[in-house]
Amino acid sequence: MSDSRLVVDSPTSWSPRDGAALLSVMLLAIVCWSSGLTDGYWIDEVISRETAAESWASLLGRAGFGDVHPPLYYGLLKVWSGIAGSSDLMGRSLSFLFALGAASLMYLQGRRRGGVLTGALASGLLVVYPLTAHYAVEVRSYALLLLLSIGSALATERWMERPGSGRRLLSCATLYSLLVLT
Repeated sequence: MSDSRLVVDSPTSWSPRDGAALLSVMLLAIVCWSSGLTDGYWIDEVISRETAAESWASLLGRAGFGDVHPPLYYGLLKVWSGIAGSSDLMGRSLSFLFALGAASLMYLQGRRRGGVLTGALASGLLVVYPLTAHYAVEVRSYALLLLLSIGSALATERWMERPGSGRRLLSCATLYSLLVLT
């Protein structure tokens, strides 16, 4: 009887090749995206920064009624600005980190489907895609949306492998809920 699971390598069997492949993709991302970290803000990015600078009550009220965008990104940007500062570079770096996370999850998804090379190619293509490069440094929710979308796909695939797993179902529900708030 053949095993029809999609997993090529056990998710727990992390090899030096995995580390080298993922590190290569992360370095490629830094090279491809870092030039955009110092760009000036577009008007919609200014609106994001202004929204994140408001009080929590105002931010949640605005996001709920006066703005079409859900509040998760604004709240994360508010917390991030409190920790890292409110410079243009720090504002852009939050999206940069979300995009790096998305590339990492894309590597894991590709690895699960076809091994190290597939993971490296999938994440490498995501990194060099021009729209990813643009949105990886924009002070908007797009990189977070990408991260949560890839994470949701990965979590759903894992849950479908073991539908009885409450932990995996909770993981899916949490990620989908975060997507709705993005």
